[in-house]
Amino acid sequence: MDKMIQQIINEWNPLEIYPLIRSEYQYEIERIEQGMASGEQSCGNLIYSVFRDSFGLQFEKTIEECEEIACKLRNVHYKGS
Repeated sequence: MDKMIQQIINEWNPLEIYPLIRSEYQYEIERIEQGMASGEQSCGNLIYSVFRDSFGLQFEKTIEECEEIACKLRNVHYKGS
């Protein structure tokens, strides 16, 4: 699932980094994968927390936007199961 998470996060490009290198968000993707596996918090909150922790106020997306990405990640997860 790592490649699909990477593709979804890179397409989202929450910090609008251009040009975006493929591994730009690798650290955050790994943390999201770990958090999804543990299931300790909702995926949207997890995504928000990971990016806010990594980028502070440079990360300007809302929880709602993170929930939209979480929905895409869940869809990929269920298709891959």
